[in-house]
Amino acid sequence: MTEHWRLVNGKELYDIKADPGQKKDVADKRADVVAKLRRQYEQWWADVSERFDEYCETIVGSDKENPTRLTSHDWHVHGPWNQEQIRLGLKNNSFWAVEVARDGDYEISLRRWPQEANTPIRAAVAGGTAIKPAKARLKIAGFDKTKDIPENAVAVTFSARLKAGKTRLQTWFIDDDGKSRGAYYVYVKRLN
Repeated sequence: MTEHWRLVNGKELYDIKADPGQKKDVADKRADVVAKLRRQYEQWWADVSERFDEYCETIVGSDKENPTRLTSHDWHVHGPWNQEQIRLGLKNNSFWAVEVARDGDYEISLRRWPQEANTPIRAAVAGGTAIKPAKARLKIAGFDKTKDIPENAVAVTFSARLKAGKTRLQTWFIDDDGKSRGAYYVYVKRLN
């Protein structure tokens, strides 16, 4: 897209100055513009796709933000796209790419709802759906533990000794039938 043209799916071309509503496809009349925009797109794609396997880690355990709140919107690969999916209890899961700022003892709390909502994991907020997980699991670096979820718990908290460096953090809320979803909110606090 330029200030003058918009190419859609590599084949439809719209003159957005003359036709801001994009009602009239002019690709057949401006093959030169279509070819130029396709080339520019292919160059851009070649540049950005070289780094698709790289992650931008969220730093945890830093003095600048302790605790750090992670939300499922930042999961890699399969995150919920909006708050409605969280309210409805979307059964999805993936991981956060994190960088542990420094060695230390950490407290990591898994939540269904944000801390300020102070709502139990198994409860629903207005417009939401209750979920009924029985267990919570946390995996980060070499740490992998599972705990039972107490009846009215707003969070399940794990204590872990972590080393500085890049790693992945993943969580699970596991139902009695073995089906699971990730914790939508995680709070990571370095204790020392």
